[in-house]
Amino acid sequence: MNFLKNKNVWIILLIVLLLILIFFSSAKIIAYIVDGKKTDRVYDEIREAYLDNGLETNAKDGLNTNEDNLYYKKAEFLLGINKNTAGWISILGTKVDYPVLRGDDNIHYLKYNLEEKRSSRGSIMMDYRNAGDSRDLNITIYGHNMKDDSMFHDLISYKDRAFFELYPKVQFDTLERAGEYSIFSVYVADSIEDNIKINFSDEIEYSEYLESVKNLSLYDCEIEVNASDRILTLTTCTYEKKGANLIIHAKLN
Repeated sequence: MNFLKNKNVWIILLIVLLLILIFFSSAKIIAYIVDGKKTDRVYDEIREAYLDNGLETNAKDGLNTNEDNLYYKKAEFLLGINKNTAGWISILGTKVDYPVLRGDDNIHYLKYNLEEKRSSRGSIMMDYRNAGDSRDLNITIYGHNMKDDSMFHDLISYKDRAFFELYPKVQFDTLERAGEYSIFSVYVADSIEDNIKINFSDEIEYSEYLESVKNLSLYDCEIEVNASDRILTLTTCTYEKKGANLIIHAKLN
C-alpha cells in the first residue's frame, strides 16, 4: 500500500512539473510573439514617417539645395527617434528596411530595441568601432536572424547565387550621405572575429583583407574591389554549425 501511495505521489509531482514547464514555455512563446508584433508595428510607423519626412523644402542654414535639405531632415528625424541612430539600411527584395543604431559596445543593441527596451530581436547595429562617416573603410553592421523573418533573416537568401543576381545592391544611408553598395562577396564563416576587420594600419593591409574576403565568396559576384574602395559588411547568424555566421561584403558605388 505504501508503495502505491509513494508511486502516486511521484506521478502527481511529475504532472505538476510538466504543467509548470508547459506554462513557462507557453509564456515564453507568447512573449516572443507579442514582442514581434509590437516591434513590427513600431518599425512600420517609423518607416512611413522616414519616407514621408522631408517633403517640405524650407531652407535651413548651410543647406543650399532641396536635396540637401531633404537629407538633413531625414538625419534629424532619425536622431530624434534615438540619439544613437547611425543611419538606415534597406535591401530590395527583402524585409531588410531598418534604422541602424551604434552603441558603446557590440552587445547592448543585440538585446535592446530602438526604444531602448529589452527585446529578443534587438536592433540592427553598427560596430561601435566605426565612426559612421567617410572615415570608415569598412562599415560593419550586425543583425539577428529571427525565425519570424524579421531583422537580418533575409540575408540568408544570398547563399543562393540566383537571389544575388536579382538583388545585388544594398542601400545604406549614414547621417552624412546616401550610399548604394554592390555586393562582391558572400560566405559562411566559423567566427566573425577572424573575418571582420574595422581598422587597418595601411593600404597594403586593407588591400590584402579585401582580396582575402573576396576569395572566400561562395560564388563569383563579378565585382572588382581595391584599396581605393569603401566597403560595407553585413553579418547574421546561420545554422550550418554552432557559431557560424553569414557574412556579406559590398563596395560603395
